[in-house]
Amino acid sequence: MMDYTSGGNVVPRNYLAGEAIMLSLNEDDAGTNFLLRQPDLKQLPIEADRDNKMLLIRNGEALGQYQILERKNLSTPYFAYSLNIDETESNLEQITTDDLDQLLGSERYQIARSTEELTRQVGLGRIGQEMFPIVLALLFAFFWGEHFIANRFYDHEQTPTE
Repeated sequence: MMDYTSGGNVVPRNYLAGEAIMLSLNEDDAGTNFLLRQPDLKQLPIEADRDNKMLLIRNGEALGQYQILERKNLSTPYFAYSLNIDETESNLEQITTDDLDQLLGSERYQIARSTEELTRQVGLGRIGQEMFPIVLALLFAFFWGEHFIANRFYDHEQTPTE
């Protein structure tokens, strides 16, 4: 434990998801069969390269803690490591409007400043805008215009003759 905390253990323990991991094996461990215990507790067999005394692990896509176990001693891990996401995935710096214009195009996005504004904009995008008042107003304008024109042009035909 002292060797690990002081940095004497030069083997890295943190890797990025999807990255291949190569471990060098001792002379005694070159002929050993290994198991890879994944974060969901599934165990997969791993074949060691006996000629080069290397252990290559390629099937690490799920984030979490992994353990490499020797088949003859399943109680103690031979090597343990962690798969993490890339640092750029968790960059929480606020993006500027110039960057948004460059990425999405000018005026092709809306910025919500509060939760209520975001809820309203998402609701408008899902449900849409009510068209009944607009159609009713256009219908009213059409009938009012027709009535105005009819009274103007047909007024002289309705005068009573005496």
